[in-house]
Amino acid sequence: MSLLAQPQRLDRRPQPGRADPGDRIEPFRRRAQRGERWCWAATVSSAIESRGVRRRQWRIVSEYKVCGTTGCERASPSECCDQPVDRTELEAIWRGERFFSARFLRNRRLSFEQIKEAIAARTPLLLEQDNRHVILVFGWFVDELGVEKVRIVDTHSSGRAIEQWNYKDLDIYNEKKWGPWTGTCVNLVYTPETV
Repeated sequence: MSLLAQPQRLDRRPQPGRADPGDRIEPFRRRAQRGERWCWAATVSSAIESRGVRRRQWRIVSEYKVCGTTGCERASPSECCDQPVDRTELEAIWRGERFFSARFLRNRRLSFEQIKEAIAARTPLLLEQDNRHVILVFGWFVDELGVEKVRIVDTHSSGRAIEQWNYKDLDIYNEKKWGPWTGTCVNLVYTPETV
């Protein structure tokens, strides 16, 4: 049985002159996080902007983190704004940002087939790294040697915009940077507002 919901409605929005390749979500925007611990806000912003809707990180932070200051909109966020979120908050934030089916799976590693299934439905995956960092998976491919790989968006300023990593080595990728793969947020189906 699939862990992924079967969405009834997808916001596909094809781009002029760009075919949907099926193995990745195109176009996919990567927004570098504005605060040291804003990976959670930057991944939400990147996913929404990939659907053609502008959503600034500081607005996401100010709506979900009550810190008693108006400094969240500045280029250098104040310390009280630059805070992480826990798993319960993370799922609630995605749902609040019109990803109503978002579901966080604790301690769950998805198979390569499940990743392919999610991308075919045009839903990115959010990977949690030891409750310290999150990255987005927006595509997959198999190289000329038959190695299964995933396309990763890491919003941290020290990361490249887009990375390609061996699927079987994802835990190594995580451990080198932030820690082991400890959870996955699935069913990130964006449902835009209707007029």
